[in-house]
Amino acid sequence: MMSGGQDESSRGSSWRVLNLGDPLLADQRLTQVLDAASSACLNAAPGADMAVFQRHESEGRLHCELKLYFSPALDELARSYGARRCRPPTAHDMSQVAGCEQAAQRLLSQE
Repeated sequence: MMSGGQDESSRGSSWRVLNLGDPLLADQRLTQVLDAASSACLNAAPGADMAVFQRHESEGRLHCELKLYFSPALDELARSYGARRCRPPTAHDMSQVAGCEQAAQRLLSQE
């Protein structure tokens, strides 16, 4: 499954992905990231497309990894956690875990 592929040549705000590794061991880090994202969203202007999505990805391996995708409006927060630039993710198997409820419809490609 495609993980959003790295695109380091882009400039400015972009989608970012953070690999949290084994989902069974990611609870503490996931909670930290989601708390920070929720706080940022609460302080944002109305209508800001701030959202964090998650997907379990195996990329052909036996065990999956939990990956978080940050919308461009959360670029600074994502970078603070070491997230890397990526292509915009598709909606396939994606769950929104923080941000504006309507953001998924506006942000995610249905490819």
